Amino acid sequence: MFFISSISSISSVSSILSIFIVFSFNSSFASHFSIPSNSPLISLPQPMVCEPYHEMIGNINYYRQILSGDRCWLSVVPYDYSSPELIYRSYLMTEDGVFMVFNSYGQGSISTDTGARIFQIFPRNQLPHAYVTGEKLVIKTAYSNLSLIMDSNTGLWAMSFGAEIKEDPMISKKNKGGVEWTHMDTFYVDFGFSIGHDPRANANALSTVFDSKNHSCSVKNKELFKYDADQDFEFKFLNDQDLVEFLKIRCQNLDLSPLL
Repeated sequence: MFFISSISSISSVSSILSIFIVFSFNSSFASHFSIPSNSPLISLPQPMVCEPYHEMIGNINYYRQILSGDRCWLSVVPYDYSSPELIYRSYLMTEDGVFMVFNSYGQGSISTDTGARIFQIFPRNQLPHAYVTGEKLVIKTAYSNLSLIMDSNTGLWAMSFGAEIKEDPMISKKNKGGVEWTHMDTFYVDFGFSIGHDPRANANALSTVFDSKNHSCSVKNKELFKYDADQDFEFKFLNDQDLVEFLKIRCQNLDLSPLL
């Protein structure tokens, strides 16, 4: 199976398909926020708690839920994700800074017809949340200065603040998930792309750490995660300061100032 590991707990590992497909419309939903289209992005305060929420916005479904371990996440899923073709792209973001691009390539098995590109963004200083303005869904990530705006009709990224994002609308096994960060005004890790499994599950695979100046440093996943005999894994650095101390030694070429 293709799994997402909850960063907060080794024991809370969930099937990615259940993350994206199993939702209930009779959950207790948070209040809906709607603001004028000319309002600044910073005008909406972040929620104090992560309340379960669902809303159909144009042709996309927006969900917010709580993983076991009380970690908040949100996802954006196209309206037709359950169509017979099963060809779609979805996104999942967590309060731990994880940004997952999930692709379903058709009706084949999970091991051959799904894929994920995973990034993790730092510092982590707010709960991820979103609001609607006009026909756009504004997503505030776990880093307060990084916002993404999605066109609710097409499901494509329309704009970003704090980063430059490049998106290939074609859903293909050959484009590594179809989403690339070409620059970010903060610090992030690119864990790469994998077919049929989470790329972080390979302890010996190399991931790339970037700073805001696009300096990079390659590290093995086992330097960033703890792994157990069942191939479950947990991010070692639950707070940003612990990550800073590791990178000061391991990646001395990086500018760590955004994390300080």
